[in-house]
Amino acid sequence: MGVSNFEQSDIDNILSACTVSPMVNQILAHVSNTPFELIEYTQSKGILVEAYSPIAHGEMLKNQEITALAEKYGVSVPSYVSDMLCN
Repeated sequence: MGVSNFEQSDIDNILSACTVSPMVNQILAHVSNTPFELIEYTQSKGILVEAYSPIAHGEMLKNQEITALAEKYGVSVPSYVSDMLCN
């Protein structure tokens, strides 16, 4: 069982009312929006975190600094972003 966009209070509520804990909490997380406190809290409760929209709804592909770095290394912007996120 998984949940999506659960904040700390939501996690506390479900853990106090249920006998089975969620295995994963899917949350919006990317380079410019990383809710570290929520991630740490979720993990402290034994729940995995799965990020969605890791390229910021495509906005990272338009970022001038990222575009310049991709050009510097001779790769496409999507390829550079993918490598950046996976390493």
